[in-house]
Amino acid sequence: MTDSRLDQARSFFKTHCPDGTDLKIAFADASHRRYLRGQTENGSVIIMDAPPEKESVDAFLRILQHLAREQLPVPQLWAFDREQGFLLLEDLGDTTLYSLVSKHGPTVNRQALLHITDLLVDVAKASITDLPVYDKRALKREISLFTDWYLPYRCKQSGKIWQAASADIFAERCDWLCTQLAALPAVFVHRDYHSRNLMQRPSAQDPAHRWVMIDFQDAIAGPLGYDLISLLRDSYIDWPEALVNEAEQRFYHSVREQRLFTGSFADFTHQLGMIAVQRHLKVLGIFVRLSQRDEKHGYLADLPLTYQHLQHALARVPELAPLRDIIEPFAPEKTA
Repeated sequence: MTDSRLDQARSFFKTHCPDGTDLKIAFADASHRRYLRGQTENGSVIIMDAPPEKESVDAFLRILQHLAREQLPVPQLWAFDREQGFLLLEDLGDTTLYSLVSKHGPTVNRQALLHITDLLVDVAKASITDLPVYDKRALKREISLFTDWYLPYRCKQSGKIWQAASADIFAERCDWLCTQLAALPAVFVHRDYHSRNLMQRPSAQDPAHRWVMIDFQDAIAGPLGYDLISLLRDSYIDWPEALVNEAEQRFYHSVREQRLFTGSFADFTHQLGMIAVQRHLKVLGIFVRLSQRDEKHGYLADLPLTYQHLQHALARVPELAPLRDIIEPFAPEKTA
């Protein structure tokens, strides 16, 4: 953040919190956004700083207000300035699902994962009016991140060549995959429902209201189960398989009761497998792009787990079996 940008943030802070003091950078994420924490007489607040020349706050505001109307857990919004790109938000503290699992391990946080899985049923039921649609073109565009960023990176590292025959198989199977996904009934999809975007509200006593979603501005109307895959096949946490199976079963029975899904559990896991293949191909490309374009090299350490999830997903979808062998030579190097 430039000094002038920080000065603008301080001015915004003082306008809405005249007694405010001690504005400091709290954290950043994979985007161009930054978050600052300030102190007031009534406690701390967060200012989201999104430089307008790099990204608009419009989508964040629109989805935040939409989810709030649906009575879903999002940060409270106190004030905003669209033109300058500042939002004054509730301070949720620093505890994410990721930080809890990093500290205590995944098994200890079983109940938290199940509560967050239950929340997803309500998220899926939210209105999708005016949301962009996860159509075939959007799905294929995201997969192209794998071929545009990840594959060149691994080809250069390994000295191996992505053969034309492999490219043809990949294109044909991915076209089939995106056709299948685009044809599925659409529900509300957060799109980045993972451990770093789920925060524990310090003041909440009821476990049902303890977990709050952030980073929801890319929400879309897409296939049921997309957010479940983002959570259970997280690129940052390797949840125990037994716990993943428990959460999948729990979610499946809930969406069946809510009539959001009518097929068998086998149908459901096949759908999850297709979703996971598309998502993990995209994420592999995004992580390399974050490193090479944005100089956020820490994401390269998350490639091996993401690739592991991809291989697991491919094993769930017999129609995509040809992809396993052609992708395998380009597996990421394992980090220490």
